[in-house]
Amino acid sequence: MKPLIHLIYSSAATRELSEEDLIYLLDRARTKNSKLDVTGMLLYAEGSFFQVLEGDAPTVDELFRIIAQDERHTQVVTIIREPIPTRSFGEWSMSYSTITPQDVAHIVGLNDYFTQASCFGQINPGRAKKLLTAFKKGRWRTRLSNVSRLATSGDGVPTYTDTAMPGRPNISHAFQPIIDVNTRCVVSFEALLRGPNNESVLPILQQLGPIERFNFHTKCRAVAIGLAARLGLRCDLNLSFTPTGLDDTETAICSTLDSAKAHGLDPSRITLQIDQNEFSGSPERFAQIINEYRSAGLKTTIDHLGAGRAGLSLLESYLPDMITLNEFLVRGIHTNGPRQAIVSGVTQVCLDLGIDIIAKGIQVTDEYRWLHRAGINLFQGDLFARPAFEQLPPASYPQE
Repeated sequence: MKPLIHLIYSSAATRELSEEDLIYLLDRARTKNSKLDVTGMLLYAEGSFFQVLEGDAPTVDELFRIIAQDERHTQVVTIIREPIPTRSFGEWSMSYSTITPQDVAHIVGLNDYFTQASCFGQINPGRAKKLLTAFKKGRWRTRLSNVSRLATSGDGVPTYTDTAMPGRPNISHAFQPIIDVNTRCVVSFEALLRGPNNESVLPILQQLGPIERFNFHTKCRAVAIGLAARLGLRCDLNLSFTPTGLDDTETAICSTLDSAKAHGLDPSRITLQIDQNEFSGSPERFAQIINEYRSAGLKTTIDHLGAGRAGLSLLESYLPDMITLNEFLVRGIHTNGPRQAIVSGVTQVCLDLGIDIIAKGIQVTDEYRWLHRAGINLFQGDLFARPAFEQLPPASYPQE
């Protein structure tokens, strides 16, 4: 089976399109895309187009090249092009802002993405769904000045480290939950390398050379997966990933995915937390390597965004699935105006790009409340649950 990608773009209509124009577009596109095995959707609202194309890379790229030359639109902006593990859309469909229930019932291929959001029941969670939500809220609208606006309707497991670090048998992992406060559920656990009293092992790691440290972390990720599986993990698992060198990156990723499969854990449940402070090398080449494994479902996070220089270049180069805010940014944010402005800006960028944000290190309720009201719903910190040594602890949810 050929690897899949999706390509998502926006553009502006060169003239106002009637309902008949849009139905004509729908009929032609359904026939053509069916032959090409391309799925996805097209939205039209307020003179703007927003389209998702899914299929094998050569087909999607050639189709997009033709689409970009279509004189019925201009200002074509590629939002994202990346590998995907599965399709979000079973077929190609379309919607426009003035759609009615009667239209949906009688016109094949028409869907209601605005008032009832019926498409959400058909779309897998992921980038396409996030960007669709952003479009519904008014983002990615590239209107031309001569296009009139159209009304829209709605908006205790054995330790492992004899094999990982001989002579240090008491080093293992503690797990801390990452929670979604909107759904009040644990979405992932971060595996934290710890001593038996939850103490940091950084002084030990600092004694290791680059090659020893790389091998140690590779083994630790493998055993953390096994430990989490034996503890009955039922959600995602976040693992620290330090790309000390591009030549080692692919080896480390393959080893991690092999360990996940060996323990019955789907690769799509693994999130690699890229430590931007340790990153060195070409962001573009690193992005190329990471993207080769996204088709297996692998997810990535830029960890501690805001603490180093590499964060923004990594963010632009390969568009991670999520970022974590550096603890410095969230500490006392409810009383710190500059930090509030920085986080608000980062939040808007991530919203536009379909990137989730995790606020880490939350200790007090006031920090949580400000961040939640700023649009962040994924949290991690002692306020919700302390790291538990070789356990998957329950989380508590604060009141607003």
